Amino acid sequence: MPDTASGRNAPWTLGEIRVIVDIYFEMLEYELSSANYVKAGYNREIQAKTGRSRQSVDYKFCNISHVLKEAGYPSIDGYKPRSNTQSALRDVVLKRAAVLPYLQSFGQDGRRA
Repeated sequence: MPDTASGRNAPWTLGEIRVIVDIYFEMLEYELSSANYVKAGYNREIQAKTGRSRQSVDYKFCNISHVLKEAGYPSIDGYKPRSNTQSALRDVVLKRAAVLPYLQSFGQDGRRA
């Protein structure tokens, strides 16, 4: 359920989580290959698909960074890891990271092995 007018946020749905995780990993692949991309454009895309605010999307990107860092994967620069993640988010991120070929060469410290 999207952000409410009262400023309180409902938990992200599994569908919303899948949308943001897909886009995060697309941006991460660009970043790891040193390709140019515009974070704000991806944020707007997620806002349009989920009804979430810019701040909510940014915070969730930081949650994804936290999950990846804990698991020894790299994360996107500029999205400082923030804990307090939904268990559903953690599950989706880790399952997706485990099958992405461009992440398989990273060690526990998030650096290429």
